[in-house]
Amino acid sequence: MRNLTTVLCASVLAASLLAGCVGVQPATQAAAPPPPGGDASALTVVAEVALKRGDCRAASEAYAHGAAVAADVQLARRATQVAMACEHLPAAWAAATRWRALAPGDREADALYAAVALKLYHTSEARAAIHDFWRAEEHANSASAALTKPTQPDAAAGKGPAPAPEATPAAPRAAQRTAKSMTELTALLLEESDAPAVLMAISGALEPTANSPDTLTLLGELALAAYDGERAAGYAQQALQRDPKDPAALRVLARAYVVRGDAPQAVATARQAKAHDGTRGGFELAEVLASLDRNEEAHQELEHLRTSGAPAAEIDRRLALLAT
Repeated sequence: MRNLTTVLCASVLAASLLAGCVGVQPATQAAAPPPPGGDASALTVVAEVALKRGDCRAASEAYAHGAAVAADVQLARRATQVAMACEHLPAAWAAATRWRALAPGDREADALYAAVALKLYHTSEARAAIHDFWRAEEHANSASAALTKPTQPDAAAGKGPAPAPEATPAAPRAAQRTAKSMTELTALLLEESDAPAVLMAISGALEPTANSPDTLTLLGELALAAYDGERAAGYAQQALQRDPKDPAALRVLARAYVVRGDAPQAVATARQAKAHDGTRGGFELAEVLASLDRNEEAHQELEHLRTSGAPAAEIDRRLALLAT
């Protein structure tokens, strides 16, 4: 399966979009009209020439025109990437729409279509693409888990001893991979739009059937980014109903209480996380204390972690942040 990190991680995406576009500026100048006719090859040549001379608008529009007249997935993909890099939203929208129509089920097409849709405030269209992306991820990861699941001998039938159980069963691994891809998609969307808009689109796409702790925690993190402490707490509590010791969900819940101004509950939740994982939970407790301006208590917690053998470099980094 294609490595989605290289496709959706914002920094890698920006680099890939701008490769070959050295010196290109955002589309602010007047557009050169596309050549007459609908020859996709000619339009591609016009687009590449425009890129070389720094005419971003002309390049974006020529590529989008070429994508519209040719049933070529790669051309539509390139047209979308160039228009996004050039910040030419009308061309990006036309190209992304064409790409998604030509390649239903293509997760990269869904991701970039959703990104452009959010920039244009087309929330319902973004939500539909996010839902398709999520379903395609679930299907691909479930299929991969089924193919890689080892065949177990029938010990009762005398065909050999039963193998040791897997450390991480196939179904949870598939759910984790789906959540990882959704996290990468979220990072891309946050590069293009603000957190409340992304939360509205993603929650609308996932909420009806989202039930894994990883997905619920992702929604909680996004709600925190949007400063919606009540929703973040709700998502975290749903995740904790499925796994009461989930460290990520406890982290979200503690921070949700901070956002809501409930210091006692924030500290109590962070202490609960520390009870389950002394090191990771201890760092979380120190961070919650610092966010509540209880810096001396945070300092003491970090020094206590030092005596318990926690990584010294991380402790020193956090102490330095406290001192600033």
